[in-house]
Amino acid sequence: MAILDADKEGFLRSASSLIQTMGRAARNVDGTVVLYADTITDSMREAVSVTQRRREIQTAYNLEHGIDPQTIRKSVTDILERLRGAPGRSRAEVRRGGPAGLPLGRVCWPTAMPPPRPRPSNS
Repeated sequence: MAILDADKEGFLRSASSLIQTMGRAARNVDGTVVLYADTITDSMREAVSVTQRRREIQTAYNLEHGIDPQTIRKSVTDILERLRGAPGRSRAEVRRGGPAGLPLGRVCWPTAMPPPRPRPSNS
C-alpha cells in the first residue's frame, strides 16, 4: 500500500488515520506500507512507532503461543457463494446475515416509512 503526500497533515494523514491504514495492511502477512513524503511529520513518526510497538507485542504473543501467522485464503467462488446465498437460504437471510451468513454491512431501510410526528403547537 502506498500513501502519497504522507507529509501533508490533514484528515487522511493524521496519526490515527495512518495507524489505521498501516494496521489494515498488516492483516496480510506480506503487507507493506510505503509513505511517500518530503519530510517526516509528527503524525508519521507516531504512526510508525505505534505500529512497531504493536508488531513487537504481536510477535512476542505469537512466539509464546506457537502461532504461525497466515493470510486467509479464500477463493472468489467462496465469497460469491456467500453473497449470492447458499442453497436453502433466502436472499433476505443472506442480506441480514442469516443463520450461517456473512453480515454485508448494508443498511436495510423499511419499505414503508412511518408518518412524521406532528409538531407541537406553540399556543
